[in-house]
Amino acid sequence: MSQHSRDALDRIAAQRPQEADVDIPPFTRPQPAVETSRRGRRLSRRAILLTAAAGVAAAAGGSFAVMRYARSGGTDVAALPPLAFQSLAESDPRRLLLSLAERASRQPPPSGTGPYFYSRSRRWSIVTDQHVVFGTMGAGVDQLVEETWIARDGTGRMVRTPEGDDPRSPHMDVPVGSGPTRTPDATYHPDPSADDSMWDQPAEQLQARITREGAGRTTAQWFESATSLWERQAHTPALGAAIPRVLADQPEIRVEGATTDRAGRRGVAVSTMARDPRNGYAEVRRLYLVFHPETGFLTAVENVALDGLHVPVDPPATVHYTLWLDGGYVPDTETRP
Repeated sequence: MSQHSRDALDRIAAQRPQEADVDIPPFTRPQPAVETSRRGRRLSRRAILLTAAAGVAAAAGGSFAVMRYARSGGTDVAALPPLAFQSLAESDPRRLLLSLAERASRQPPPSGTGPYFYSRSRRWSIVTDQHVVFGTMGAGVDQLVEETWIARDGTGRMVRTPEGDDPRSPHMDVPVGSGPTRTPDATYHPDPSADDSMWDQPAEQLQARITREGAGRTTAQWFESATSLWERQAHTPALGAAIPRVLADQPEIRVEGATTDRAGRRGVAVSTMARDPRNGYAEVRRLYLVFHPETGFLTAVENVALDGLHVPVDPPATVHYTLWLDGGYVPDTETRP
């Protein structure tokens, strides 16, 4: 690891109070900072857009900080500091994840009835304008709400509604197909068919299936796979339990502690390092998964840039997050719970 990465990690560690060990539930809730923001400048109409991911700023609990990008003409962008954490009594990631899985397995099924599972999420991301010669020419923030209606066979509808004034984030209302899905390890797996849906499989069977289909993935790829599964499947207790059980068997996971997510909700977080020079955000990142401490369900994911940045922020800085807000079964692709 470079000295730049170590310095960034040291700054994250310095923000984490260590004196208050608390179990879940209950746990101590950090206080969110005051929210301020500033948009970055757009410098090139002919720039090539590199979109690391689409996202949306949370209405509550968000803490914005302007960070200067000195390597590309002094472009400024509204960036986010990493989440604040307080330590838990449980510091072993395997035991924590298995505890969350047990809590998830005891939850009731999603509310409502019907052949579609509706999910609503909010996403926030830094995006940059890239020129083939001059590199990063400008930067800004993408914010959106994403709604999906997914059937057992993977078909349905997706609606993306931008929040903000960035013209590069148009409103989208498109059908969702059941074709092959690319996984983080660059292999392809078909979405579950009507006869092979994850909706009705027990947690043990799901755990075995997910582990088998993801053989060879790194821990960082498993974190991304957990995100993908939660985005395209019904949020059943079985899937909620299978995800942390699969993660519990992976190395290099750290318990971050208790936190408050960008929507002001309580959570407990685990993290791992991701190293990928092709990533649109940074070559070195820390990936965070946030779980509800009582239901055990996944509620948020965050990407924190540490080193080899391709976006105009000073590390460590959150460059993308997703919040899952609500969901339930509905009769068609027009109905919301």
